[in-house]
Amino acid sequence: VGLVNSGLMQLPQAVGIIYGANIGTTVTAQLISFKLTDLAIPILIIGLIIRFIPGNKALKNLGMVISGLGFMFGGIKVLNSGVLYIKQSKFVYDLFKNYGNNPFLGLVIGTITTMMIQSSTATVGLTIVLFNSHMISLNGALGLILGDNIGTCITAQLASIGTGIKARRAAWAHTLYNIIGAFLAMSF
Repeated sequence: VGLVNSGLMQLPQAVGIIYGANIGTTVTAQLISFKLTDLAIPILIIGLIIRFIPGNKALKNLGMVISGLGFMFGGIKVLNSGVLYIKQSKFVYDLFKNYGNNPFLGLVIGTITTMMIQSSTATVGLTIVLFNSHMISLNGALGLILGDNIGTCITAQLASIGTGIKARRAAWAHTLYNIIGAFLAMSF
């Protein structure tokens, strides 16, 4: 949105990047689903060691990426440990059990939650944790994930406030892509 607004990028170029970024974020969800949480600390340490090797800037950036993965897996481990407390609360447990099977409700909840925290990675991670602990069904998880994709568009919409028409169109391209994709997926 910012690059289109500044004139450094044309709308068709931005749309390609937006679509590629949407596809690329699925890699994060796949990494979360591999249950690598026990490797969080070793991955973080390896990343930090690489980060502080003197010299090559590309190597330092790789170290930051690996450290970020370690932090992400650590966060998922913390979420996993919280499931026990969720299950102990009868109200919250019943809430998930009663409404965690409805993909349409999941779509709405995923959208609103991701809009509030502005991180689809966090909400996708939480969805995977809830599904793995059998608190929500596959249909409920799919609805939440699709809602997460819609909710993440709030970031582009906020970035487009006060920008030119082309930048606002870039934000709407992102939003419409996710909304149309979610509703197509929900129809199946």
